[in-house]
Amino acid sequence: MDASPAVQLYSSEFLRDPYPTLAWLRQHSPVWYAEDRHAFIVTRYDDCLALLTDAARFADTSDDGTPLASQPAVHIQYRSLVNRAFTTTFVANLEPRIQVLTDRLIDAFAGSEVADFIDAVAYPLPTLVLADLLGLTESERPVFTAWADDYTCALGDFQPEVQARYQHAAAELVAYFGYKLHQRRPPASHDLLARLTEARLDGNRLSATDILSLCNQLMIAARDLATGLLGNSLHALLSQPHQWQRLRAEPSTLDSVIEECLRWDTPVLGQARTSLTDVSLRGVRVPAGSSVMVMLGSANRDPAVFAEPDRFDCRRYNAGQHLAFGRGIHFCLGAPLARLETRVVLRTLLERLPNVRLAPDSPPARRAPGQMLNLRAFRSLTIALDAGPR
Repeated sequence: MDASPAVQLYSSEFLRDPYPTLAWLRQHSPVWYAEDRHAFIVTRYDDCLALLTDAARFADTSDDGTPLASQPAVHIQYRSLVNRAFTTTFVANLEPRIQVLTDRLIDAFAGSEVADFIDAVAYPLPTLVLADLLGLTESERPVFTAWADDYTCALGDFQPEVQARYQHAAAELVAYFGYKLHQRRPPASHDLLARLTEARLDGNRLSATDILSLCNQLMIAARDLATGLLGNSLHALLSQPHQWQRLRAEPSTLDSVIEECLRWDTPVLGQARTSLTDVSLRGVRVPAGSSVMVMLGSANRDPAVFAEPDRFDCRRYNAGQHLAFGRGIHFCLGAPLARLETRVVLRTLLERLPNVRLAPDSPPARRAPGQMLNLRAFRSLTIALDAGPR
């Protein structure tokens, strides 16, 4: 297999803009073996969709030994129980509280000339929402936020001091969630832990281990995914001002615009799978036990599915076919919440700061994902504020 010089998956150029490399792979080597990572990189939409929905041959290895890596039947039961607590209605009912938090965060910088959108909104909002979701008191939130920061900042960063903070934070979070689970309190619509504890399916309930696993997933999905989506979405719209102006003129299209944001700059670039048996993908032998990276960001730019895929189009009719949250039994649990937070934030910016724009003297900076291919988010995104008419 030809290892083109363009295929350098951990180069600074790739991390800045992975899409040209992914386009080359889709065309020339859609199932490519990255020798330095001992992983097969899958880049075409149809192949990615097939892998995501084939739980019998490809296991999700995000959490070794947790329900994510269980047999499909066990995982389906686990997800059914979770879905009984984490319903669409439950998430939708969070909107008023998310609106209050969003307004509070925007109030803090609305009178300024410039602000870093990541520090001001995209990073703190998902943490505040997660704290509400888990029923934390005001006094518990500062230490929870510190643990959460140490827990998620270690993703892809293997420096010993970072990993030490991660191990400490993980232990503290497990102990804390265990303590919260044993508190006796009535189920409440705003308290997901209580709802998870009460969830039943055919007489079965989630174990403490299951609930702790879900909390771990939410720590990542409800924070990093939402932060990435918020920053990527605003950047996509403001870096192409005519798209922001179009959205201002047609605010009813906001939900479909968010789907195009998810497609065009996917916050979770790829998902890891492990082959459970020998398989052949486009003539490439993938032995059992192999690591396979399903490149969601590449699938979402596949011209076989999306016309002119590198063009951001607020009116794209099939943007919702994207794979940004995965598919199948491992579809991202945090997807509805991330969508809701992004809808509230973009709607509020349109209403309160309609003339917001990228600050010309402060170029955006991407978050470095270390040795991970899956995280794609901004570290800073400076916006210039002008609430007045133009």
